[in-house]
Amino acid sequence: MTLLKDREVAERTGLSTGTLANWRHRKIGPRFFKIGGKAVRYDAADIEAFCRQRPTPTRDQRA
Repeated sequence: MTLLKDREVAERTGLSTGTLANWRHRKIGPRFFKIGGKAVRYDAADIEAFCRQRPTPTRDQRA
């Protein structure tokens, strides 16, 4: 398991760290772990799966 910091997830996904924090608070978005009560980490495999589940359609794919 490769664990990523929220900054690394933001870089990979194009989301802001603020959005990730908001999603954690609202209990939505990709699964995360709290380590030592404060440090937030994401499993890289979970982030990849999360991104695959939410593709953005291109103009040609829109109905």
